[in-house]
Amino acid sequence: MRRFTIHDPTNEIMIIKFKHGLDKKTIWEERPWSIKGFPFVLKEWSPNIPVSLLNFNKCNFWMHILDLPINCMNFRTGRRLAEATRTPLDEDRENKHQLGRFMRIQVEVDITSQNR
Repeated sequence: MRRFTIHDPTNEIMIIKFKHGLDKKTIWEERPWSIKGFPFVLKEWSPNIPVSLLNFNKCNFWMHILDLPINCMNFRTGRRLAEATRTPLDEDRENKHQLGRFMRIQVEVDITSQNR
């Protein structure tokens, strides 16, 4: 049984339709994805938006911030640190990956820039 279908309206863009919302949520939250070392950029899409208007130049990544005192492991501090180099979007609020060793902040990166 298929959990998703892939539609290929162009040679460069695929539309993935998930049978279950939970599958989509899992794939979305576990970004970024890559295929053979190249970024597989995911964008949320609405059928009333032409595919040609979607921008695939930016991708979300998790930035790991190491060696912070535990009382500084919060979104406010993480956001300030991430703003120095990237556009911060979100933090790992569940702290499931941190265990006090690092914090994760999701940042948006221009993957076409050489200053990645």
